[in-house]
Amino acid sequence: MLQSLRFQSRGSSSPVVFSATAEPQRIQQKIQPHFGGDYFRTNNFPTQHNLPNANKTMWHTSGFFRDSELYDYLPQYLAEKFPQGVSIEAWGASSGQEPYGLAMLLMQRLGLSAEALVERYPIDASDINPTVIELAVQGMYGFSAADDDLDRMRALGINPADYMNELPLSAHKTREAIFNEGHLSFDSQELKSNLSSVWQIKPELSGVVLFDVADFTKQLVPSAQNAPARFVLLRNALGHYKSAERSVLAQKLFEALPSGSALVIGNWDFRQDIPAALKAAGFKQQGNGASNPKRFIFERP
Repeated sequence: MLQSLRFQSRGSSSPVVFSATAEPQRIQQKIQPHFGGDYFRTNNFPTQHNLPNANKTMWHTSGFFRDSELYDYLPQYLAEKFPQGVSIEAWGASSGQEPYGLAMLLMQRLGLSAEALVERYPIDASDINPTVIELAVQGMYGFSAADDDLDRMRALGINPADYMNELPLSAHKTREAIFNEGHLSFDSQELKSNLSSVWQIKPELSGVVLFDVADFTKQLVPSAQNAPARFVLLRNALGHYKSAERSVLAQKLFEALPSGSALVIGNWDFRQDIPAALKAAGFKQQGNGASNPKRFIFERP
């Protein structure tokens, strides 16, 4: 059985909010995560966490609207393929920028309120690492002048101030405290040295994305006959596995997702030959060509 820890429920009346006069509320519940499989593939995870393969953990970097051409297309795709709505699942979601970004875009492009978004396109996000999920629930992000996350956001027609509150630069110390507590170091030195702005997701947006600590590989069980279709973001995660494992996971994904479902991958996955593994398992890639946003989408017949 999948073991997971739910950090945040939709419509929560007590989101993690920064106050200029007080430290932000921290998640007090002790984390007892479930780890399994051979998910850890890169370096720098400390042994203090007592995790299996602790010296081979994933990178947990993320950002807003990476592969912006894909995000520019996703609201249209979801509205056309799933006009009545669909459950959106973001696996390997790291510190939450991608599920939050998709929520922003769906609300802006489709004219949905937070309540309507939860009703029509509920978003559930998970990651195997409890520290990055705590960061996601906190919803605080620092940017340097060299970062292009905010530029990508504005290029998509999103005003950051509509969905986030700008905070004093000193607020970033609370984010760094979580990094230090979780022994993570993926905030670059360049960011720490050249921090230019700090933003936090507004409570009305943080309430529409639900976060879990979970290993997505434990959810890959064959779908029931006539189960409803699902929409899964699994971006830049499968490449952390060895080639033989990718093929096994691709087949398990095909069996786990009901007919009519869609799986979305990331740009880095193309460099790891993930599309070939997915197509061999039976998925249908929706487009080709470097400028075609449909190339990221694989449908389950």
